[in-house]
Amino acid sequence: MLTIDNLTSQIKNFDKEIKKAWQQDENAKVLEQLPGIGFYGSLILSSEIGKVERFPSPDKLCSYAGLVPSVYQSGDKTRMGRIKKGNKYIRWVLIEAVPKAIKKDKRLHAFYLKIARKKGNKKAKVATARKMLAQIHLILRNKKVFFQEPGIPAFFSDH
Repeated sequence: MLTIDNLTSQIKNFDKEIKKAWQQDENAKVLEQLPGIGFYGSLILSSEIGKVERFPSPDKLCSYAGLVPSVYQSGDKTRMGRIKKGNKYIRWVLIEAVPKAIKKDKRLHAFYLKIARKKGNKKAKVATARKMLAQIHLILRNKKVFFQEPGIPAFFSDH
């Protein structure tokens, strides 16, 4: 019983430290507003992305996260392979966020359905995560969240 009380106390202390870190992280506060990205997910994304300025374009950030396909070229033939190896934490948070995000963001949902019809649900999830990360790049650069309707944050604005 003493060990459980000790562990519970340590967990509470860690939670306080994590909340303190979140309050000091402006990027995490911005990301937490997005659909599908929660408290811990926003902290993970913020810490793994770091300074967004080090990625000159959304494509560079998506490549860093491993959300782009490998490309094999020989002569005039090009073949797309599996997604690249990259930052597994960014990829994991975004893949997990897709189902919740597509329920709240209309345009993201339409994008997901379009890909799912053509290539299946797994590839649609990865493509949607990539689209979300490209928008996160823009959001972190501008420090501004888009709203599809007043009070409803979104990855894409309807306006």
